[in-house]
Amino acid sequence: MAHDLLIIEDDYLRFLKPDAGPALLELAPSKTIGIFSTSKAIAPGIRLGFIACDAQFEQRLHHTFVDLESQVSTIDAIMMTDLILSGKVRKIVKSRVAQIQQANQICDALAIGNTQGLSLHRWIALPDDCQVTVLQQRLRDANILVLFDDHFRVGHDTRHRFIRVSLSATSSLTELRNGLIQLQALIQLSSGK
Repeated sequence: MAHDLLIIEDDYLRFLKPDAGPALLELAPSKTIGIFSTSKAIAPGIRLGFIACDAQFEQRLHHTFVDLESQVSTIDAIMMTDLILSGKVRKIVKSRVAQIQQANQICDALAIGNTQGLSLHRWIALPDDCQVTVLQQRLRDANILVLFDDHFRVGHDTRHRFIRVSLSATSSLTELRNGLIQLQALIQLSSGK
């Protein structure tokens, strides 16, 4: 720690990487603030986060805790605390990982995007001749909601065009598979002349 820097570790995807090395919070606990979320690992609809830190940071972060607490449903907080303390959360996380593995296998089988390891979403490169405005309208008409790269772009580089597809936004793996097949067809239909 030559520069005496504070580390903020947003470790919301650690549950997908069980073989990852130790968290920064474990390696440098006196220099690290760990941020964790329930929405990815446990329940997408429950937007509850946790902060883990050394005692020296508690007073400075107190106002952050108060601000965060005012935005969280009391019932969500009680339910999540019960799940964590009872150990039931481990079973839920294991089930989520299995669902995410299956969703990624569907994408791999359909050659949808590429990723390193497990992912909660896939980036799909659009063909150079894809008419994006036509595709956007066709997707809206089909009730397929995707986010285009302009929602995520940093800077002004527009050479590459992508859409980001969430793999956990459907109610079933069958719905995901069917939606991805329909998405591929609409991309194809919106490309070429």
